[in-house]
Amino acid sequence: IKQAHEFGIVAGGQKLAGSLLFITDVNGLGLEVAQGLQLTSAFYWDMNDGTREFSKRFSARMKNHAMPTMSQAGTYSAVAHYLKTLDALGGNPHDGAKVVAKDEGDSDRRRYFWQRICPGRRAGDSPGLSLRGEDSGRIEISMGLLQTDCDHSG
Repeated sequence: IKQAHEFGIVAGGQKLAGSLLFITDVNGLGLEVAQGLQLTSAFYWDMNDGTREFSKRFSARMKNHAMPTMSQAGTYSAVAHYLKTLDALGGNPHDGAKVVAKDEGDSDRRRYFWQRICPGRRAGDSPGLSLRGEDSGRIEISMGLLQTDCDHSG
């Protein structure tokens, strides 16, 4: 990305896309170098009121060093949801089927990150991110196409 900027590739009209790029990477590159860069992400700190509220709390805990990346938000969301599920069950029942059954009825974690929970794999489904195994279901994560922009006028 830095070399493309240095050689004027983007200024010449070519677009760059990063398939695994985080806001921390954009910060490291600097906005001038990252100008117009396209990337995919399932989370952006300024996406909606929920993401802004979560990101404000996250940033304060990190001593205002950075906004959360999609990986950090996803990890927080998954662990928090899992712990809430265990709490609702009165502790760890050491029975994965009970945890999954309780988990599938709860949509709290979707507030920040996940879009929907799909109950079971069907023939012809797109791959998606499988977190529960083929027999018990999967979680699909919607990705958005984002673009860095230095223009803060609008």
